[in-house]
Amino acid sequence: MIVNELVDNALQHGFNGGDPEPELQIIFGKDGPQITIIVQHNGLSIPEEDLIKRDSLSLGFTIIEDFVWRLPKGKWTISPIGVVGTIAQVMFAA
Repeated sequence: MIVNELVDNALQHGFNGGDPEPELQIIFGKDGPQITIIVQHNGLSIPEEDLIKRDSLSLGFTIIEDFVWRLPKGKWTISPIGVVGTIAQVMFAA
């Protein structure tokens, strides 16, 4: 569900159809006792105001947070990658 929601958000908000070479990456990794899932794209960056007003989360962010909090030691971050692109990371205990 978490990956689905992150991909859905990337497709809805990151790509407006004008990108010549849209790219979406999903990376799974394990480092010791921690599992990391990264979803990043080269579309539009997440606006800073969306990051600031996280108390009034969008439905997508609310769904992601709800599922991440259920994971052991679950946490997540989302941030712009410069002018173009966004990266979201979900970390939790294996």
